[in-house]
Amino acid sequence: VPAYWIAHLTEKGRACWNKGKKLKGIGGRKYCEKNNPEFKQAHNDLMNLVPSIGEINGDRSNYKFSMIGSKERQYGACDFEIYKNKKTNISVVEPSKNSRGDIARIYFYMKNKYDLEFLDETLYLMKSWDKTDPIDEWEKERIKRINLIQN
Repeated sequence: VPAYWIAHLTEKGRACWNKGKKLKGIGGRKYCEKNNPEFKQAHNDLMNLVPSIGEINGDRSNYKFSMIGSKERQYGACDFEIYKNKKTNISVVEPSKNSRGDIARIYFYMKNKYDLEFLDETLYLMKSWDKTDPIDEWEKERIKRINLIQN
């Protein structure tokens, strides 16, 4: 879950982010990390931190996940796409099939732990991804390791 969404999916988080945006040279993310303990905890939660390719992570920005359909892949062998519609100002991303369930379960975890208020369409997509990409042994091991560190 991008930091932007962690802040914007709760009322208190939105207020914090907007206050930080008004302060010259600070920004919402930096301000919330220093002044909102709930944001900082969610932001730094290891369950939500997943290694990624820098270029893709940067291009992904804080766009919502979606299903894009058949389109030429922009990142070579990496199964990831970004769709931008300049007319409607809508940008979405579609991750690879084998990471969708992992993403869904991270979203559910973040929703439950930090009371994030996802849109119904996001929850519907995540439920679908959770079913089509079941948890595998590596994901179970990752969760186990994170629990040993965080709990």
